[in-house]
Amino acid sequence: MGKVINKGSNIKTLLIADDEKHIRILYKEILEKKGYKVLLAENGQQTLSMIEKAQIDLVILDMRMPDVNGVEVLRELGTKKSHPPVLINSAYSGYMEDHHCWVAEDYIIKTSDLTELLKKIEEDKIIDFGFNALNGKFGSMTQFGILDPLKVTRLALQNAASVAMMVLTTEGLVTDLPEKENPPVGGPGMPPGGGMGY
Repeated sequence: MGKVINKGSNIKTLLIADDEKHIRILYKEILEKKGYKVLLAENGQQTLSMIEKAQIDLVILDMRMPDVNGVEVLRELGTKKSHPPVLINSAYSGYMEDHHCWVAEDYIIKTSDLTELLKKIEEDKIIDFGFNALNGKFGSMTQFGILDPLKVTRLALQNAASVAMMVLTTEGLVTDLPEKENPPVGGPGMPPGGGMGY
């Protein structure tokens, strides 16, 4: 469900989007100690603005924010050709069912224990750092406009499973059978005019 990070010397830039000031400050202190550059946004509008202006490698997104909430941020990101990967970090699990959350790499329930969040940030499958063979550069694969094949496959399987479930639970299906073509009147091989010799 994630993307590939290169644990090289490059400093990764993280954007913490949360309306609670103490959460932003706590995350910033912890992540800066781990070597990340950390930017902060207190609402969804600031989050979208910073994603447009700055080179961000990962967004850690709260869902309940004033102004523009997390779902609206994800909806907007879903319309973009490329965007940085997103980790949803919310105390509310009810948002998991919203299809806009498919834009995110993962959904982490916010607790006082940051172990799970830190593990997701630091594991190899979160930030999409890689080599773009087209231009010969290393960087964010999403920002290069390269789709994540694992995510595409996951979404295709989810859609196929949804269609299969509909077929299996439906009592009847309507289909359109192709009609057989009838030969023209007069039979094959008859000359025009019915063979009357005119």
